[in-house]
Amino acid sequence: MLEARELYKKYPGGAQAVRGVSLRILPGETLGLAGESGCGKSTLGKLLLRLEEPDSGSLLLEGTDYTKFTGKKMRNLRRKIQMVFQDCSGSLNPRLTVAQSLSEPLNNYFSLSAGEREAQIRTLLESVGLQPGHSQRFPHELSGGQRQRVGIARALAVQPEWMICDEPVSSLDVLVQAQILELFAEIKEERRISLLFISHDLSVLSRVSSKIAIMYEGQLVEVLPAENLKKQAAHPYTQELIRAVPVLGLRRQSVSRQPVDETLSKETPNHGCSYLARCNRANEQCAVQRPVLRSYGTAQVACHFPGQVSSNKTKGWITSCF
Repeated sequence: MLEARELYKKYPGGAQAVRGVSLRILPGETLGLAGESGCGKSTLGKLLLRLEEPDSGSLLLEGTDYTKFTGKKMRNLRRKIQMVFQDCSGSLNPRLTVAQSLSEPLNNYFSLSAGEREAQIRTLLESVGLQPGHSQRFPHELSGGQRQRVGIARALAVQPEWMICDEPVSSLDVLVQAQILELFAEIKEERRISLLFISHDLSVLSRVSSKIAIMYEGQLVEVLPAENLKKQAAHPYTQELIRAVPVLGLRRQSVSRQPVDETLSKETPNHGCSYLARCNRANEQCAVQRPVLRSYGTAQVACHFPGQVSSNKTKGWITSCF
């Protein structure tokens, strides 16, 4: 089990990227992490791999706290946890061929002869849907989808047990997105890898995840089963994200909201709810007491007044693609 406990991360200038986040990813599970840009999703992924160091909190893998690991211990742990980056172009060295990029992790963790290394590179390329001929190409000679496949192959090279996928399909067109999502499903089935799949697109997460965690301003506000996302969403922010999902062939309707209390919306709470200024359910309690995750049906919701959307179609509510 990969676990984070009460993680905090603050950047110079006062930006609080992660505020008290705790989560668990079980063996064989795919946890989706959703939220708008700047909410701290990518920072959380980097903290789990310790590409960024947390200010406080703990990181555990199979019960072992690796928050303070250094040297050989951290090197061995990174073989178990790998990352697929959002920027598939920037994550590859433009001066190295595909074969050279894949050789680096193989040389770092395995003692292979030249023939064995070549055979392993060929196997990795085939496992992500690329041809052996791609091994001698440079990143600029590949399409966006092919570069992302190389990034996935590089992560798989060290045979990890956990993968953190940071917006791996956000820069790809729709057809290539579908192919990459199918590839992740095949990898998960064949290799039994656990995934943290980060995306701002709920329709993508609903396809690949067993559970979805919703993040807002550095905090988790809801965790719920992916199959019940639309029906069970109880936090007003989750409901807002669902309403924002575009639907092909359906004319967009204006979203009707209850007016927000102007007095509360002007508050800048240090201890209250971070969603206060955008919420039409808020009252004085929300301004002074920060909600924590608590059970609500089969989900966990950080809201003083959670509520599911009525199954009846109301003004402003559109049928989503889930």
